[in-house]
Amino acid sequence: MSNLPKRATIYIPEDPAAIKGCIQIIHGMAEHQKRYIAVAEFFKSNGFVVVTSDLPGHGDNIESNDDLGHFGDVPELVADVKEIFDYLKEAYPDKPMILLGHSMGTLISTSFFKEHADEIDGLLLSGMPGYNAAAGGAKFLIKCMAVFKGWHHRSALLAGILNGPFAKAFPDEDDPFAWLSVDKDNIARYHADEKSGFVFTLRGYLTLMNLMTTVYGKAPWKGTNKDIPIRLVSGAEDPCRVDDDTFMKSVQNFKDAGYKNVTYKLIEGQRHEIFNDTKREETLSELLDFINTEIVK
Repeated sequence: MSNLPKRATIYIPEDPAAIKGCIQIIHGMAEHQKRYIAVAEFFKSNGFVVVTSDLPGHGDNIESNDDLGHFGDVPELVADVKEIFDYLKEAYPDKPMILLGHSMGTLISTSFFKEHADEIDGLLLSGMPGYNAAAGGAKFLIKCMAVFKGWHHRSALLAGILNGPFAKAFPDEDDPFAWLSVDKDNIARYHADEKSGFVFTLRGYLTLMNLMTTVYGKAPWKGTNKDIPIRLVSGAEDPCRVDDDTFMKSVQNFKDAGYKNVTYKLIEGQRHEIFNDTKREETLSELLDFINTEIVK
């Protein structure tokens, strides 16, 4: 049997007979797996084997801090997910396999889903970014900047263009990360974390745009099982989803691909990080109910 990659952490219920399924968590942009310890422990306590990991260019999955936000293209990220996914399938072959992605992790999860949907029993997406029509133009700008600055360059201008609108959604709060959550303690912890909130390199931003076009573009959906439960959950005040119409287009993207069991929920009074916000217990409990009702039967 293959070994779990060193970049990953596994949470296993104490009673093997109580295991109901496996959940792989894919974290978001400019953060790391340790921010999901409470989420992993919650699902572990409710009978699930959970694996978290640091994405390439994130957390401890780097050679030096200069590599934070610097990583390869979409195929590398999909392969990163598949290595851990295959480990879980081999270790727990008779258990449902669930993928839970947050923010940029939803784009990675959906890119993986487009290729390997028939291997998955449930897809859960938290804080999914709405389609950005400027992705094509941004890719052109990034490539031009890389000619002169190199792929490791970090551009404050580019960060402002791509991430600035999120901060502008809450102008009275005078904090560039106010859009993350209503919970001020969570934002303070994010500020204090040297491995969160960093600016991507040009290479990282190009991959982010490629993820956007992979998810919302013409990349084929290869799955044949159209009854897989898919659940999109976002804070109602999350600017990352853009607005209600754009969020519904994210939902419709799966329906247009033929998936029949696509549901969603907007959580009132919450922003982007719904697992770290003021209604996190309610949010996790509702997601658990969905898993137990729709996936683990």
